[in-house]
Amino acid sequence: MTRIFIMLSFLLLFSGCYFNERFLQKADIRSACPQHPVTVIENYDQVGSVIQLQVTGQTGERLGLNTGNHSLVNADGQYVIIPIPGLDRFYPDDAQNLYEFKGENLIWHQPDLQLQVNYTSFMWKNISLMLGARGGLVENQLYWGGTTGLGFYGETREAGYFFETYVHLQKIRYHLEYIEGYDQYWFAEADAEKMTVSPGLALSMNSKNTAWPVNGFFRAGWESMTFFNFAGQDGQEFSQIQSYLSLSAGVFKTYSGKQRWLAGIETQMLQETRPPLSQVQLFLQFDLIQPLPGR
Repeated sequence: MTRIFIMLSFLLLFSGCYFNERFLQKADIRSACPQHPVTVIENYDQVGSVIQLQVTGQTGERLGLNTGNHSLVNADGQYVIIPIPGLDRFYPDDAQNLYEFKGENLIWHQPDLQLQVNYTSFMWKNISLMLGARGGLVENQLYWGGTTGLGFYGETREAGYFFETYVHLQKIRYHLEYIEGYDQYWFAEADAEKMTVSPGLALSMNSKNTAWPVNGFFRAGWESMTFFNFAGQDGQEFSQIQSYLSLSAGVFKTYSGKQRWLAGIETQMLQETRPPLSQVQLFLQFDLIQPLPGR
C-alpha cells in the first residue's frame, strides 16, 4: 500500500500538470468612461417617468495605471531576459530582475466629452426601471455603452433617497503586450474589440426644501469594470478587472415640476492600482419630468 502511494505521488509530481504565469507589460485600453446620471427624488407620487440628459467633461483624456501584475525588473526598471538559442523563448534573468515595477503598464484612453441619455420609469410604487446609453469619441472613434437596472426610492418632507443597482454593457478595445510561460517564457500580444458587462450599485440623497433657491444632492456608488478577459494558451483566464468608488455632489433647481437642471462634480477612486488613483468629472444634467396621467 505504501509503494502504491509513493508511485501515485511521483506521478502527480511529474505529470506536467501546471498553469502558465502571465505578466502584463503594457496595455492600451479605449472605452467610454463610467458616467452616472443623478436621480433626484422630489414629489414622486406625481411623477410617471424622467428623461435625463447628462454631459460629462473629463479632467484628462489619458489615465495611466499600475495594475500590480507587471514582471519584476532590474534596478533601471528594465526586464532582462536570457534568450534560448533556436527557440522563440527565454529565461528571466532572476539575478537582475529583483524589483517591483513602479511605472504605468496600463493606459486608459477616454473621451474628453461624453453624453449620457437615461430613461427612468416610476410607474410602480417605490420601484423604478432604468434604461440608458452613453458614448463619446476616443481618437475620432465612437465608444458607447448601455445601462439597465432597478431603482428603489422614497422621500420625506425634507429629503429624498434613491438606491440603484444596474449593469453596464460597454464597448472596449484593448491591445496588450504580455509575458506567458512556465520555466520557459515567451512574449505575446492580444488585440480585440469586445463588449463587456460591468455591475454597479449606488445610493443618492437630496434635499427638497422649496424655500431654498437651490437644493443639493449627494451620490455614492461602487462599480466593477472589465478591461479584458480571455483564455491563454493553457486555457486559463487572463483578465484585468478594475473596481472603483464614485462620489458625486452638486446642486439642482426644479422648474414648475416638469424640468430640472443639475450641476455637479464626481470623483472616481480606482481600487486595483498601485497606489490607488482617482479621476474627476464635471457634469451638467437636464431632467424632463413626465407627470402621471391625469396629474
